[in-house]
Amino acid sequence: MSAIVNLLLRPLGMSWQQEIERFLIKGTVDQVRKRVGGARLMPIRAVEITGPSPAGDRSCAFLAELTDLEYLRLHAAELSDIEAIQALPRLTQLSITRVAKRQSIAVDLAALTTLARLDTEWFVGAVSLFGSVSISDLCLTKDPQPTSDALARLSRLRSLRLAAGGLREVRAVGQLRELTWLALLNMRRLEDFGGLRGHPSLSYVWLEGCPKLNTLEILADMSSLETLRILDCGDLTGVEALGRLPHLRHLHIHGLTRAVAHDWAFLRAMPKLESVVVKGMAKAESEYWQARNRGYDLLRGDLRGRKRGP
Repeated sequence: MSAIVNLLLRPLGMSWQQEIERFLIKGTVDQVRKRVGGARLMPIRAVEITGPSPAGDRSCAFLAELTDLEYLRLHAAELSDIEAIQALPRLTQLSITRVAKRQSIAVDLAALTTLARLDTEWFVGAVSLFGSVSISDLCLTKDPQPTSDALARLSRLRSLRLAAGGLREVRAVGQLRELTWLALLNMRRLEDFGGLRGHPSLSYVWLEGCPKLNTLEILADMSSLETLRILDCGDLTGVEALGRLPHLRHLHIHGLTRAVAHDWAFLRAMPKLESVVVKGMAKAESEYWQARNRGYDLLRGDLRGRKRGP
């Protein structure tokens, strides 16, 4: 059915996007501006701008007129007037990617009071996001700040993904009491993981490319943790701390990572474990879990409580 609908919508430059459950207008800024003009009789709820047209009008000022817009994705480099999005009263999902180096965007993200999900690369002006009272799902890339203090202001966060940033510590994560899903990816400077210890609500933790992790002791006593995914973090000690995770169901450690333990048998005594794949595990234990493992979804998007955009 969706294929037929998309065929009928093609002359308008629109398509049905199952991932966001909305009709989407997509193209360069000039193409979107033109297509929006041809669809005036329809409530336009989703737009993706892939960048400027050669020698075209790079302004996004027309977005202010799309008062029904709920989903917006911008490839920001070379676009102008992006601050027009502040006039959107129903915007719930915003993605700002492909940001130019040192690009400045004069937008107050805290003014978007309906915004629930934000996926953005860092830009000059992005600090305004930490004033938001509504964001529950944040993906933030290349944040240069070394401390996590600003994150503590986002008290409604349920899902947090930080990538390729300058953080040296994540102490503020311990203050995010509603957080259930966390990914720390390619955080080369991160050395203090203390904010994770004993976190009461985290159900999913994904650590990748964090070479200063060193020990799993920092994951002890996380009473809600169900899925632990660790990749490319070097040698890890303190594996026995995993025995203090009463609800752990899925344990996945591999890539450029090797976990070191004197005795792996304690995992067999953990009643809720369903699947274990660990690089460095003793052969007998590895074979035991290969025979016992159940299928599982490593990304566990269900823990976010909502669908992600395309």
